[in-house]
Amino acid sequence: MRQQRPVLRVIAGDFNAPLMINGVAIRLSALERHLPAVEALVVEQDTGMLLDEASLSINSNQPAPIPDLISEEDFDYPLATVLPKRGQPIHLQTVIYDLNRKPNWSPATIELALEHLFDLLPTMRISSLAMPALAHRHGALAVEEFITLLCDYLAHHPLPWSGDLWLLLPRETLQESLAALHTQCDIHQP
Repeated sequence: MRQQRPVLRVIAGDFNAPLMINGVAIRLSALERHLPAVEALVVEQDTGMLLDEASLSINSNQPAPIPDLISEEDFDYPLATVLPKRGQPIHLQTVIYDLNRKPNWSPATIELALEHLFDLLPTMRISSLAMPALAHRHGALAVEEFITLLCDYLAHHPLPWSGDLWLLLPRETLQESLAALHTQCDIHQP
């Protein structure tokens, strides 16, 4: 009896090839792989829990994210806060959850967090960034829905930042994510 060969599944596109939206080059990478060489990493957080690395001071005209009289430990961060923390790469703690609420995230919160994130990147001189699919892990937002939300945001808002954005996604979602990203880039062609 003749043995059947495994079926080769062909994917249109390359995971490492950038797809452009409004000056941002988006690439996909599996979460399980080594982190791409980037200057900053987005880390999702809840309103009352931020990792304890020391905060970075940023020279900008924007007010500090924490009032001077309140210590970090006693402060519940408002949704959409983005707080830079030391690390290699720099960790950008992004508050998108309030785990005490149902639902614990919203598209408006994610969009506002993206706005704060992209406003912060030029002041820090960051040209490359890695980000997970926000609200996927704790919020059960489908990766493809996050890609749609992200691409719509990038296409419809004036961006103060252009650079390399790596989306760190679960390996099992990469094929569907690449297809969704191609679709979104086709929709948002100038």
